[in-house]
Amino acid sequence: MTHPHNKAPRYAAIDLGTNSCRMIVAQATPQHTEPFKTLDAASVPVYLGEKLATSGKLSEESMQRSYNALETFVKRFNKWKPQKITAVATESFRRAENGADFVKSIKEKLDIDLRIIKPKEEMQYALLSCRELFDDEKPYGLLFDIGGGSLQIAWLSLDDPKRPQSINILSLPAGLAILKEQYGTKAIDDETQEDINNTIVEHIRKFDRENDISQNIQEEKVSSVGASGVLTSLTCLQYGYERYNRKQIDGEHLNIESALHVAERLRKLEREKRAAYGCVGQERADMLAVGCAIVLCIFRQIPLTTLAIADRGLREGIVIDMISQQDD
Repeated sequence: MTHPHNKAPRYAAIDLGTNSCRMIVAQATPQHTEPFKTLDAASVPVYLGEKLATSGKLSEESMQRSYNALETFVKRFNKWKPQKITAVATESFRRAENGADFVKSIKEKLDIDLRIIKPKEEMQYALLSCRELFDDEKPYGLLFDIGGGSLQIAWLSLDDPKRPQSINILSLPAGLAILKEQYGTKAIDDETQEDINNTIVEHIRKFDRENDISQNIQEEKVSSVGASGVLTSLTCLQYGYERYNRKQIDGEHLNIESALHVAERLRKLEREKRAAYGCVGQERADMLAVGCAIVLCIFRQIPLTTLAIADRGLREGIVIDMISQQDD
């Protein structure tokens, strides 16, 4: 239900990712008592990573799913009449030969200015959405974003808690959908795990060395946050939740030693057994094995003991950015 008398600005954001197309409509809050008030939100599976690894292009089917989702979102925006709409596309568009053509088609048919953003800007939006989860007492931060199209790790300065700054970013085209396309939804055996290790681990070791990350962790100077469906699933399993509930998970802490044990077990399970966990379900089960393989690559190299978990992402960060620009 709309409230015409409420003059607070409304903002809408769309994040067209490799797995899902997500939108949010939000309203700035008086005196910023909270980052914003969510008026409407939705997430629709689009699977843009489908066949991308083999063809180098977005498939016709995935583009149609994406178009349908965007068309639905535009109709919902008509109800709320946001003052500003920002729409971004990520790794699949960066990799696809026909990504720019699809963006042009969306502009012509739906009048949406969809912008393909670079990894640094993508991580900056993720950082804005997660910033309150970092420990202000620590000088450095780590943000892990395991997306559908890419794995990103940001090494941050937390000198200004309200505006964490990226010191360095590692971005690898080794996201959940990319690896699922390569390895399927089957169990990840030791040979496949080693293959995935060879894709990821040396990059993480180099990133660690370049930034003295392990040394700073040992000196207790680092606060860490993780944003990913696989990390929220592992957190659910750690706490024994039978069903997924965002409010229970967002802001919780994941014990890394426990997570590694669970990830090692889950990556060896067939899809049906993964899906049998109520807090995982059918859709997440498809990517949970490769997700666990990625988690093992990361946290066997970076010696963290705990990780704050964020069930939030680009769309929330985009809204926060729009509100802050309005304030400026």
